[in-house]
Amino acid sequence: MSWLFGGFSASKIKPQLKMAAQRITLHINKRTNAIKKQKREVAELLAKNKEEKARIRVEHIIREDYTLESYELLRQYADLILARLNVVTNEPELKPEVAEAVCSLLYAGWLMASEVPELGTLNQLFTAKYGKPYAAEVIENKEKYLNYRLLRMLTSTQVPDPTVVELYLTEIAKAYGVDWTPRPSAIPQPISSTIGVPLPLPGAPMPQAAAA
Repeated sequence: MSWLFGGFSASKIKPQLKMAAQRITLHINKRTNAIKKQKREVAELLAKNKEEKARIRVEHIIREDYTLESYELLRQYADLILARLNVVTNEPELKPEVAEAVCSLLYAGWLMASEVPELGTLNQLFTAKYGKPYAAEVIENKEKYLNYRLLRMLTSTQVPDPTVVELYLTEIAKAYGVDWTPRPSAIPQPISSTIGVPLPLPGAPMPQAAAA
């Protein structure tokens, strides 16, 4: 692929966008089928009163759902650029109507080239088109250029919020006909081991009742 190192190629970007969208679709289908199997397994765990194991499985399902949504957004960006390809190929500067899509695919190509090789190729094409300094700026200061939700889905390593886990468990139980309701003690509040009162987060004040 020596053409990549000779500058931007207008004739190559269209097939790369199409192949990227196709590969992303394959990933979406594969992960969607895997999630269906995982949801059945969670329902079975709930039916067997193995709630803690079910919660751990659901955390993985939630992360997979975020990944699926990020794939959907990237596919939409590829489709958008295909629809406005003349703006990318004919205009020397990056135009506002394609800027978010270009920056998102450029960053995704830097981050996800091993998963979607075509995104890596698009990263190189956009770098050749708009310059290495601009590509480096997008990657370094991604918060300025990417959709906030997409960025969070691509980069967040936080454990899913307990209320979201609870919602997923409830909906999975309902979908598979499992008689399950959340237990009040399912997410116990930390208790001080020395004075026996609810333990606040570090730096947070003690509850008034406990302080009294």
